[in-house]
Amino acid sequence: MPRANADEPGRATITMIQMGLGAQDPQQRAKYLSDAQMQLGWALRAAVQECQEAGLSWQAIGTALSVPKETLFRQFSAGGPVITAKPVQSMASPGATTMHRSGVEAVYAFRSQNENWFGPHTALPDGEFTDGTLHFEPAQPASPFAGQVLTMRFGPQERDVSAHACQVTLPDGAQRRVRVTHAVLDFMFGDGQTPLRQAMTALTHAAMGNPRVPAQLQAVIDQAARAMSLGVPVERLTDAVARVVALVGLDAADENVAAAIRRLELVALEYRTWVRVTGR
Repeated sequence: MPRANADEPGRATITMIQMGLGAQDPQQRAKYLSDAQMQLGWALRAAVQECQEAGLSWQAIGTALSVPKETLFRQFSAGGPVITAKPVQSMASPGATTMHRSGVEAVYAFRSQNENWFGPHTALPDGEFTDGTLHFEPAQPASPFAGQVLTMRFGPQERDVSAHACQVTLPDGAQRRVRVTHAVLDFMFGDGQTPLRQAMTALTHAAMGNPRVPAQLQAVIDQAARAMSLGVPVERLTDAVARVVALVGLDAADENVAAAIRRLELVALEYRTWVRVTGR
């Protein structure tokens, strides 16, 4: 058997992924990425063979890959690609872990020294987030939280992650550089409106063209959506959002719309707290 080398199939996998990301046709993109997944199996097979040639046992390789050694040996002996990822139908599936979650680790909420949380700090269950501290001393721009020791909560985030990162101190004293969501950046440096506008946009999309939404509720949602236009004073937006939230007890007849209203209610309360704390 020739000596294994995972470099070539690994490079082929990268090429297929790049082709998929560059494809404009979504069907073609899906095909490229499907092919990349299979090619990655061939790269993993070569890596497993490299482990064998290095003298590692099937037990040791299987443990490293979180696969029973019998399963790994059976796949390898069949002569095809080695696939270790298991299909997950839902997060309730047996064996599903945080590794099955897509997303980038990012700070999505923080707590100021006066114990106020900003951002959806209850979004992830215990065990799926980490709290660290940040001695917040920004050079520029100015921030109402400058000089405080902030509690930064981070975990996997699927959207809204910015390119900016902060240096967080973990409970064990270790340092970790973690990216930050746009919403958190806005709370720290901006006008605090990003979460409010995101929640209002989500509600607008949930209600749009939905025949189950009562006319009274649809009318105030439309008014609030128009208040998000550029150049409209923020007071008009917050007043319009308040009118939407005032109808929180109205039967939306649609769970997605009802959930979006509940989220908007929480975010509106958070924004009022932010205004009070920062004096903005």
